[in-house]
Amino acid sequence: MKTLLLDTKGDEYINICSDIVKKSGIVALPTETVYGLCANALDESAVKKIFKAKGRPQDNPLIVHISGLKDVEKYAKNIPESAYLLFEKFWPGPLTVILKKRDIISDLITANHDTVALRLPNNRVMQNIIKKSGVPLAAPSANLSGRPSPTEFSHVVEDMNGKIDAIVDGGKCDIGVESTVISLIDDPIILRPGFITIEEIEKFLPTVKLYDKVFSEINEKEKVLSPGMKYRHYAPKSPLICVIGEDNKAANYINSNLEINTFCIVFDNESHLYKTKNIITYGIKQMPNTLLKNLYSALRKADSYNAEKIYIHCPEMDKEFNALYNRIILASSHNVIYLGNK
Repeated sequence: MKTLLLDTKGDEYINICSDIVKKSGIVALPTETVYGLCANALDESAVKKIFKAKGRPQDNPLIVHISGLKDVEKYAKNIPESAYLLFEKFWPGPLTVILKKRDIISDLITANHDTVALRLPNNRVMQNIIKKSGVPLAAPSANLSGRPSPTEFSHVVEDMNGKIDAIVDGGKCDIGVESTVISLIDDPIILRPGFITIEEIEKFLPTVKLYDKVFSEINEKEKVLSPGMKYRHYAPKSPLICVIGEDNKAANYINSNLEINTFCIVFDNESHLYKTKNIITYGIKQMPNTLLKNLYSALRKADSYNAEKIYIHCPEMDKEFNALYNRIILASSHNVIYLGNK
């Protein structure tokens, strides 16, 4: 398959991509979180192409992206007041809300659950295609299943060129990590931490909890309501080892375990602590959002050097690092070294 590589100058990309969507094709589009692999969420034949292109297990549900609040009641029912409160505070934006689904939403999208995950993205390109095509878009991240999510056009080309109909270059994603996923089926529970933190949601839903398996392994036979909870996710090709601990302790541990072509992903201000030139920095420890934005690019960069092993220094556990820690432990297949605080 020849994949069209499009830019966002003018309106040509809107017409091309919306026509592809209406004809059961798939396109990769930027969002504020990561690039999405998009198809008509109401067309099962198109949705099947997403699973095929990604190599994605079909028991891993997809998020449905909509164009406005008016669409919520088309695809969900029994919507609680808490949902409208979250919509008002966080939409459009990086929050996905799980609600009871209407029959118009295929079981293929929801992995045979009676729920649907809805998001109103805050990205001009994505919104243009949803509105022009006139349909909601099912859109997981536009990468091969298990690989680091794509936050730049080049990442999508690397994984999807020749597998899908078109890729739109929208530059680097503003946030760089997938949306927060919250279920409102019973008591509010965050199933996947993301850019919007539990502290922010607690201001409006004081009883919200974090799912108790966010940081632990899930049995492969267990059914899950949200993407990003099961299977190996976000992972580089090389073995990844997460090291949690104070800066000097982490550096000492990693330095004592360096091998040929080992790469280290560390905070911006600590490169001098390491006895290797194979250093990739991914942000400022005191600014968690910089780490989130650069994480996937750093993992892909290490792969580009054919690293035999990758160490990544992760901050000590704290609520503000929930999303980062969740992504790293999944990327490392729970290969985590805890060194204590001091």
